[in-house]
Formats: sequence, C-alpha cells, structure tokens
Amino acid sequence: MISSQSCGECHNSPVGTSAGLATTNRASDPDNDGIPPFNVRSTTSLFGDGIVQLLAQEITEDLQAARADAEREATASPGTAVRRSLRSKGIDYGTIVATADPGGAVTFDLTGVRGVDPDLVVRPIGWKGDVATVRGPVVGASAGLMGMLAEELLWFPPPEREYDPDPDGDGVTRELSVGDVTAMTIYTAAQETPQSVERLADLGMVTRPDETVLAEIGRGRATFQEIGCAACHMPELRLENTVFEEPTLRGNGNYYNRRLAERDPGYDPQRPFRFDVLVDSQPPQVEAHPDGGAIIRMYGDLRRHHMGPHLADPAVPEVSITASFEPATVDGEVVVIAPTAFLTPELWGVGNTEPWLHDGRAGTLEEAIRLHGVDDPRPSGDPGRSEAQEARDAFVALQEEDRRSLVTFLTSLRTFSPEDD
Repeated sequence: MISSQSCGECHNSPVGTSAGLATTNRASDPDNDGIPPFNVRSTTSLFGDGIVQLLAQEITEDLQAARADAEREATASPGTAVRRSLRSKGIDYGTIVATADPGGAVTFDLTGVRGVDPDLVVRPIGWKGDVATVRGPVVGASAGLMGMLAEELLWFPPPEREYDPDPDGDGVTRELSVGDVTAMTIYTAAQETPQSVERLADLGMVTRPDETVLAEIGRGRATFQEIGCAACHMPELRLENTVFEEPTLRGNGNYYNRRLAERDPGYDPQRPFRFDVLVDSQPPQVEAHPDGGAIIRMYGDLRRHHMGPHLADPAVPEVSITASFEPATVDGEVVVIAPTAFLTPELWGVGNTEPWLHDGRAGTLEEAIRLHGVDDPRPSGDPGRSEAQEARDAFVALQEEDRRSLVTFLTSLRTFSPEDD
C-alpha cells in the first residue's frame, strides 16, 4: 500500500532527511500475509547512515579476519578446536570455534557469536540491523512506501514470478534507474552528522548554552557512563577510512550487489563514486582523528542486543538481507533475527528526534530509558531478561536531579536544525 509521495513526507522532523513524528510510523508484515500482528517501525533519521556503513565494513573485515585465522590454525592442527575472540573497535561479538577433520574440512561452532549474524557481516541499517547498505532502504522504501519501482529490484523477481518491467500496471517502466538509486544513495550517505550542542556552538551553528546548562550536561554525561549506558551506547569509535564508495568491495565484498553488477556494467566497483565524509559531506561533519581517520561520536555499538519480551516484536522474526537484496543464509539456512533483538540505536541526534524507541511508544527520553527493562525482571541469566535491565534499574534508582541531568545530556545530542539557534 502506497503511503507517501516523497521521502520527505516521513523523514521530516525536526528537518528534512531526519526522523519522523508518530504519524509516519509504518507497519511491517514479515510473513506477507496481510494479517496482524505487524511489527511497527518508527521513522529513523538518515543522518550519519553513510558513516555507519563505513564502520560496518571495517568491523566486518575484522570479524571475518578472525574467522579466517581460526580456520588456518584449525587446518594446520586437525582435531584441535581453535577458539577466536570476535572483537573490533572495542566491541565484543563473542567467540567462534573452528575444527578441522583429518581430511582438512573445517566446521565452525557459531553458538558463541553474539549480536551479529553468523556470517559475521555487520548490517548497520534499520532497527533490527537487518540491512547491509544505505542503498538497501533507498530501493526498499521507494518501492514499498512510494510505489517507485527500481529496475534493479524488478530485474530479480522471486523464483515463482517472471520478470515484469511494469508489475504495478501504471504504464511506466524504469521508474528508478540504477543511476537514480545511486544518486539517492550518495545524497543520503553524504548528509550531515548529528552533533553535541557544544560542538554545534564551537562551529558557530547555535548559541552556546550558559554555564549552568553546560555543567548539567557534563554531570549527565558522567552519570550516563557510571550507570552502564555507555556499555552499548559507546560514546566514541574510530573510523579508519573516511572515503565512502558506491559501489564498493570493502567489507570483503559484503556491501556490493553482485547480481546488479552482472546486469549493469555501470555499477562497477572499479569506478565508484567517492566522497570523503570528513570534508565532502554536508556540514556539520565528523571530527578528524589525530592519528588518521575520524572520531565517530555516535553513541552506538553496531551490535544487536536482546531487549526482553516487553519491547519484543509481536510478529514473526525478521530476515537479514544481503547487499544483493536476498535473504542472508549460512549453511543453507536463512538468517532470522529474534523478535527481542534490536540493533543498538545511535544516540547522536536523539535530543530532537522524538518520539523514541523502535515503535515510537516513548513520548519522553525518561520513558524510553525506563522501557529498556521492567520493574519485576526475570532473574540474571534468564534469556528473556533485557540486556539493558541493569542500566535501566540504575537509572531508576538515581535521585531525581541526577535523572534530569542525564536527560539534559541526551537532549544535547542533536540533529542540527536552523531553528535551534
């Protein structure tokens, strides 16, 4: 069902290309039967999406390098279980174990993998972390929400259907060319980076808050660290390569649509469109790291966490999607995401992109924090317990002024709007 006439009808609050109000929520129907329950999704801000794809590419390379190292050692020592920690940029994705039989065939024990799909591809887009690339939602939202069918989507129909250049029967073909989608992908990836109000003031974009407000922001930032919020909403990550490419082979080729490359010679990773997020994206931009690359203050970890039954999706599990718009598979099995699992949302911009949470159920930031757990949680170690329960309980236990300071800190992480000043 078509629900909008433009991207900006949903991505419009507080400014174009950012988040949306509750009226822009959409209902997802993973099993495509048109029957409730549905998974409700709040409109996300697109700001910073190019940067999170760049981070995902680097983390994927690190995780898959650890898997390859375990495989090499296992091959050299048949029968020996070789365990490797899966860590990148200070983020813990669990462990992987490789074992080779006498013939050299290697099998992997993936039961220790945490917060990422078993193919070790970080998919940084969407509330579930189910989409690999910025290009993915450009194609998906254009078709599913605006009725604009990209040719690269129509070229590869499911097995039960034949190719139809005009499946909606409106007499228009090539509604979005490969070049159109590439242009929108670059536009989205090159958008501004949400910032703290202090940095916006340093850049001359807003009036600097008075010292009383700055002191409260500082207290809230310290409390945020102390009660454990920063364990998942990591304040700072380092991006090593700040050049965004479309298409790209970085990330071991997992962010590249191979089927599209076979069909359209213009989609060529040897001749990608490139821009540097440090200097070419819309202002305000990320900060340069003194040792190269960029400092990414996004307050996230590009990792899924189980948030308990209170926040769980009511519908069937979602499926992870590859850069080629196919269901991700490992050992022939489709990769699904548990109803309780959600990608840690980046908090940059959280201060003015209400309502909050994946379904927009929280009208205030304090309510959003309290919904990270419940008053009578399941015991520690229970798989149904929210991974954020301890931090949530620590927040609830704070004095009122400390809770207020923490919320003041969160509201200082803003999507820039000319009206802020």
